[in-house]
Amino acid sequence: MKVKAIGRDEFFKAAGRALAVLCGLMLWKMPLGEPWVNASYDYLVRFGAHAVTNRVTLILMDNEAFDQFHQTRSQTWDRDCTPNC
Repeated sequence: MKVKAIGRDEFFKAAGRALAVLCGLMLWKMPLGEPWVNASYDYLVRFGAHAVTNRVTLILMDNEAFDQFHQTRSQTWDRDCTPNC
């Protein structure tokens, strides 16, 4: 019977595969992986620049506002309309 010794490269390839499978199972089955699942979504906005704007208009949608902005109740509000329209 001929037995072949496992070489150094084959050992590291097998160990790498086993480690990848073990880490995958840990992240899949344990709650330890939950932050990593959501991290991919969070990193998309974490490093982006946020535009700062102070141009906010708050409109109370009551009868007086409908009359002032010339809006009709059956349609959506026209956002381009200013109080002078």
